[in-house]
Amino acid sequence: MKYISIKTASVAAGATLILFGASFNANAFGIPGIGGGESSSSVDTSELVKTSNELVDKYRLSMVSINYAQAEALEAFGLREMAEEARQDAKAFQGGVVDGKAGDKKVENTEKRNEEIYKRAKKGTKLQGQARKHVAKSAAAYAGTSYMGVKIAENIKTWGSDAKGAMSSLKTDPRKLAGFKNDIEPGLFVMTKLPDLASQWTKTASVLVDYAKVNGDKIDEKKEAKAMEQHFSMNE
Repeated sequence: MKYISIKTASVAAGATLILFGASFNANAFGIPGIGGGESSSSVDTSELVKTSNELVDKYRLSMVSINYAQAEALEAFGLREMAEEARQDAKAFQGGVVDGKAGDKKVENTEKRNEEIYKRAKKGTKLQGQARKHVAKSAAAYAGTSYMGVKIAENIKTWGSDAKGAMSSLKTDPRKLAGFKNDIEPGLFVMTKLPDLASQWTKTASVLVDYAKVNGDKIDEKKEAKAMEQHFSMNE
């Protein structure tokens, strides 16, 4: 299998939303094929663990970006308390939160805010001043981040298939299997969450882009996707 090359993301804890910047580097590296007939001693899990870590870091970066994008939209709608919660969740992902109970809660928070933004943008009336600017910023960030979310989700689906193959081959070595599962646990968590999240973001991005247009702001979605790719690659 081939994966888009992804290196470790590093996001400064005090960073503010960067709407422009990154290219999901398209240099690909291969993962050795893992068949069910291999002995556990012949299964090389190191590349799978490495790829898991890289994909998890990209997930964290997308969650930072989408939460700051949500904060912008919520400010436009006058929901300042929710906007601050979004910024705090963004900082939590910057700080390393991924899986477990904390990760689950942050994902739940993000989904609820996304739903609220979708509903309000769908029926929103024309905005002016700072509220208009907040919507335009949110639409741009949503467009770029949703594009990256889909791209990362595709990669982690491919990785997940290989990881499951490796776990199957390691069944004869419970100790090695347990260690491998522990190493890729965050990656498995992301695999269960990101596809749905990316789908939700894509729907909301479309509505926000339309809403920005109502307000007189044209969002170039292709430009925002390219900009977000550059942002992500700068954080590799």
